[in-house]
Amino acid sequence: MLHLLRQEIFAMNNFCQEVIEQATFMQAWELIGVVSALFFTILAAYEKKACWIFGLISSAIYVYLCIKIRLYQDAIINIYYVFMAIYGWWNWSVPTPGYQTLKPIQWLKVKERISYLSLATVFTIMSGSLFYFYTDASFPFADAFTTVFAFLATWLQARKKIENWILFFIVDAVSAVLYFKKSLYLTSLLFVLYTLLCVFAWYRWKQKIKYSA
Repeated sequence: MLHLLRQEIFAMNNFCQEVIEQATFMQAWELIGVVSALFFTILAAYEKKACWIFGLISSAIYVYLCIKIRLYQDAIINIYYVFMAIYGWWNWSVPTPGYQTLKPIQWLKVKERISYLSLATVFTIMSGSLFYFYTDASFPFADAFTTVFAFLATWLQARKKIENWILFFIVDAVSAVLYFKKSLYLTSLLFVLYTLLCVFAWYRWKQKIKYSA
């Protein structure tokens, strides 16, 4: 009996050690992802093309982390971010006809806003339903919302449309709650900082449009 008890204690100690090591490993990658993502947002607010390099690094890390914690739709959005980082770097480098500088900041047209928001809403409902009924995903509808609208916001950001910061503000606030509930506290804090940076970036881009008009 004593021998069996010792084996159980030994097995439990090994299990606890593995959990601690795994948590430390994930936290290390999470920290790198957080720092890279912060650099991305700050540089994007200042229209620095180098922001896309940090965006690429952060997104690649979060693909791995999101798969580990079963936020599959967030993993998908981060795969998308990897490709958008490449596109954003290219698009911000291409001169725009009629402008002396590179890609200018612009507003969306009203018809574009209605079309984009309508499509994003439909895809949110479809994606949330799919993951709700056919996977073990956590918070499928909230995850679907952040995923779909982050898709849209990133596309608008790569095209330098100022509305991207409004969408990111909402998405980041929801994401902060989701990551906190999944015990990714550093990432949750990152998204709280994101919401504040979105306000700053929105103001700065709006001022840039005002002075260039």
